[in-house]
Amino acid sequence: HTRYISVTGVPTCALPICIHPSFLVNMNHITKYFKGQGGEIEMTDKTVIPVARAKKEAFLKLFR
Repeated sequence: HTRYISVTGVPTCALPICIHPSFLVNMNHITKYFKGQGGEIEMTDKTVIPVARAKKEAFLKLFR
């Protein structure tokens, strides 16, 4: 069972999105989403950033 979702190659836009009250990220630099309560994302520079539970559903809709 995969613990992450690869988001490389998913059509995105360059607009920043707010995934957490402390983080605004560029969609084009997200490479993976790690499942969890809110989850975490991995950026192209290997930085791992939490996704707020309140933002998770809206964030995941961007990849459907």
